[in-house]
Amino acid sequence: MGDLDLRFYLSILLRRLPMIVAIVCLVTALGVTIAHLLPRTYRSSATLMVEPPQISETLAPSTVPPNTAGQLQIIQQQVLNGPSLLALADRFDIYPDRGNLTALDIVADMRSRAGIEPVGLDGAAGSNAISFAVSFDAARPEIAFQVVEELVDRILRMNSRTRTDRALDTMAFFQGEVKRLDAVLSGQESRILNFKNEHRNALPDSLDFRRQEQGALQERLLQLEREAAALRSRRTNLQQFADMAEPSLGPTAALTPEEQLLDQYRRTLLAQRALFTDASPGIRSLQSQIAALEAAVRAQRLGNPSPDKGRSPPSSTALQLADIDGQLDFIAKERASTSSALEELSRSIVATPGNASVLNALERTSRNTQTEYDSAVARLAAASTGEQIELRAKGEKLALVDPPVQPHDPIRPNRLKIAFGSFAAGMGLSLGLLVLLEMTNRSVRRPLELAQATEIETFAVIPFIRTRQERFSRRVGMALSLMVLLAVLPVALYAIEAHREIIDAASSRILFRMGYG
Repeated sequence: MGDLDLRFYLSILLRRLPMIVAIVCLVTALGVTIAHLLPRTYRSSATLMVEPPQISETLAPSTVPPNTAGQLQIIQQQVLNGPSLLALADRFDIYPDRGNLTALDIVADMRSRAGIEPVGLDGAAGSNAISFAVSFDAARPEIAFQVVEELVDRILRMNSRTRTDRALDTMAFFQGEVKRLDAVLSGQESRILNFKNEHRNALPDSLDFRRQEQGALQERLLQLEREAAALRSRRTNLQQFADMAEPSLGPTAALTPEEQLLDQYRRTLLAQRALFTDASPGIRSLQSQIAALEAAVRAQRLGNPSPDKGRSPPSSTALQLADIDGQLDFIAKERASTSSALEELSRSIVATPGNASVLNALERTSRNTQTEYDSAVARLAAASTGEQIELRAKGEKLALVDPPVQPHDPIRPNRLKIAFGSFAAGMGLSLGLLVLLEMTNRSVRRPLELAQATEIETFAVIPFIRTRQERFSRRVGMALSLMVLLAVLPVALYAIEAHREIIDAASSRILFRMGYG
């Protein structure tokens, strides 16, 4: 029974085989026709690689940060902006028959055609991207090649110009910064110099010396006070002696007045040296007077009398009083000068802390500015080096490693895949239709079905027998249908191939309107 059923289904398959063949041929022909109707799309591509700097960063770092990937994103936005894409479309006549296409439609379609994607070491897009693929899809291979060539040229020029402009801007910035800080530093140094000149006697660097000088002047005032007191006491004693007694005519009577005065001065010098040093004004005055008297005495003893011999010489007491008065006048002037110098010195010492605070603030500001200036000069030198690196193209940059070529084969449509898919779809459709027909067919075709329908056991079943003429007519009809189908298919393919440009343009517009451009 199972063998009978298998034979039955096999007979059904054989009986429906012309229908299956017709459906498969029709669907396959339709698929092949659609594959030929679809516009060809050619893709040209090029590969750009991030080339490392030719000079080590540790020796001469570039002023442009090594972020070529980020720069490429900026360049991508500049290259694929609306005006640039419209200019490309016009230059290469990508849309010869625009029709009702707007500028926005063209820009959107151009962006869908162009591609700038990172490519890793293994050639796959994604991580570890050190290179970038630039591609463009077009209906004609020469257009795809020319557009990719133009895109690559623009990207390389923009990358070079961007890096050079950054280096030049950095150089100009630090040149301006150095110039500004130099002017600020010169102004601060000028203010410090003017302040030191205005307060040159009250600066902190001479404070210790002025304090020592202040102590010396104070000691000098005390010494002058002592000398003045001693001279006043001596003058008082001499005045009292002159008022109470006559000049002595004892052993000194034989001496000349000059000799008597010289003797008196020598005794006074001995007494004064017991109280004062040889550097005191009184001692120096006595020494000069003694030297003059000694010269006069020597002249008298040699027979050269003094020119004033005709006049009566003054007494020794009067001479001593006159000398003391002269010394007191000298000491008074010396005290006034010393007091004035001491007051001026005290004022400068009092003003020194305030001047020191102001001077420290000025010098601190100058040091900070000097530090900024030195840093700016160092950065200017680095910027100059970086500028030369970029001008000579020795830094990190994009390099073309795989130039674009004109494609020979389209990337779509994949006609072989469409043909196989159409054949498979035809087979599935025909088998599905066969199953559907058999499921809906309620006619009696087997003895089993007849027995089930009549509930009568059959002894024999005589099938419907076609005549030879009927069988021949049926076979001729099927053959003619198949021949017509096989004849129409090559003609349709030839017509499609002959009018490819028109069909491609029409299908491109239709697909673009459908959103698949």
